[in-house]
Amino acid sequence: MSRLRYFLAAALVAGSMAVCAGAADTADRDALLEAAVTHLQQQWQTGNTSAYDKTDDYYASIYSLMPEKNLYELFFSIDVSRHNHGIINMQTGKVIVPPEYDTVERLENDSFLLTKSGQEPNTLDCWFSDTEGNLTVAASGLPGSMICSAGEGMYILASYEKKPVRDVIFYEEPTVTQYDVLQYRLLDSDMNVVRGDLDGGIMVTPPTFHDGLMAVQTGSTLWDGSIKYGAYGNGKYGLIDTTGKFVSANDFDGIQWNYTRIIGKRGNKFYLIAPDGGETALPKNLDQYSAWTTAEVDSAAEHGLSLVNYHYPRLDITRVDFAAQAVQLYRVLTPDGQAAPDETPYSDCDDENVRLAAALGIVTGYEDGTFRPCATITREEAAAMLNRLYKILGGTQTEESRERYADDAQFGAWSRDSIYAMREIGIMKGEENNAFHPAGGYTGEQALVTMERLYNKLHQ
Repeated sequence: MSRLRYFLAAALVAGSMAVCAGAADTADRDALLEAAVTHLQQQWQTGNTSAYDKTDDYYASIYSLMPEKNLYELFFSIDVSRHNHGIINMQTGKVIVPPEYDTVERLENDSFLLTKSGQEPNTLDCWFSDTEGNLTVAASGLPGSMICSAGEGMYILASYEKKPVRDVIFYEEPTVTQYDVLQYRLLDSDMNVVRGDLDGGIMVTPPTFHDGLMAVQTGSTLWDGSIKYGAYGNGKYGLIDTTGKFVSANDFDGIQWNYTRIIGKRGNKFYLIAPDGGETALPKNLDQYSAWTTAEVDSAAEHGLSLVNYHYPRLDITRVDFAAQAVQLYRVLTPDGQAAPDETPYSDCDDENVRLAAALGIVTGYEDGTFRPCATITREEAAAMLNRLYKILGGTQTEESRERYADDAQFGAWSRDSIYAMREIGIMKGEENNAFHPAGGYTGEQALVTMERLYNKLHQ
């Protein structure tokens, strides 16, 4: 379950999924649960991993939790009770944690966090469960409405507080109203408060740690957006470590992660933020497409092609993101094509797009068994992957031109044919002075444009 879906589910769990009344209120809950499990297991065994079962007496469904061990979150309701979530082994049909909890979340160490409302209003009781269903108390009476993992063995505790929200969507005129807005506390592994001043919002995914750092917002005095569709605070952003201390300036308008790169924004200026908080200025138009790409980017959108989870078109693209672009084109041109295998061939990357791209032969790893997903792709790597993708999608090889790039001697033997093949069919061209610059970077917008050119070449 995604972090945003987890928080929404926690907020809505007070009975919105209940579907029955009458006889079901007095029915034998255990017998109904046993019947539901039987039906869910029958569906699951046919490959339906999001099985559900609905009768006049109950509603039951499963959600992926730890599929590699056949463990799924079980939702089961016969009334308006809040306590409907548990854990089931779909292979054996054994309910290892009964559906008596408000939320279930998988943690990093192959354990689970379970929560229920505490005895006092707006408090939470929490437990840890192992894969066998053995429970230990994590905390009792935490002052909050929701809790989830923040990574690094730490947690985000959320509570609703009345805050001023300027709704610019729901009302005819922008209107400021006091509304329940999530506010966050950062807890350590013992669920003690490390920081209690983190801003949340409406429909805002809680922050999480990346390599020991977390981007947080503090100091908001007004939330802009909509009470219905989501609102963000006007506070400033910075990076904190697992002690809760800021390691960067806390004056950014926003911070984005692009794998190993952390990008901060102040006004219309962008900065590369180092793990120690140091900054390097980046072009102010980093998040805009260059003028030369306009026509091809527009036509790409018409063909179902876009940058996949990539916010900065002029930033050099990573290997994992380029694989995602290649798979996107493969899916557009081959909608009934091959699915990604379950196993990854690389020791450092289990990305679904990379698994499929490797299975198709579009990407290859390194001799040490790694893929290096966060490394930026070089121009010769891009040419090689584009050429493989072209052939996989049915493209035919053209006669090689005898004209050589001025820096041909710098090409790898593994990339030379691809570089010239992509030039000859008009997919990827050289740069000034008849140079290709094989070790140079390749931007997100360049990747999208070349995918659009491949689309047109293959769709003729």
